[in-house]
Amino acid sequence: MFDVYLFENGNLQSLLTAGTGLANLQESDGISHWQGKNIKVSCRPKTPVQYDGEILGKHSVEIRVVPKAVQILSVNS
Repeated sequence: MFDVYLFENGNLQSLLTAGTGLANLQESDGISHWQGKNIKVSCRPKTPVQYDGEILGKHSVEIRVVPKAVQILSVNS
């Protein structure tokens, strides 16, 4: 599962609140939150979509969780 947050109308206070940590972010006026394994984001009019700090463009984005897609290596000490 992953989290998607929507900040409506470029709400500056919401963005500043998010900067302090998403774990503390609450849904309120101007902030919507969803969790899922498959999510599609589309906007009218077309709006810039950001993923992990990167602007992906002004288009629909489909995101899905891929189980076991990342391998983590560690050294035993």
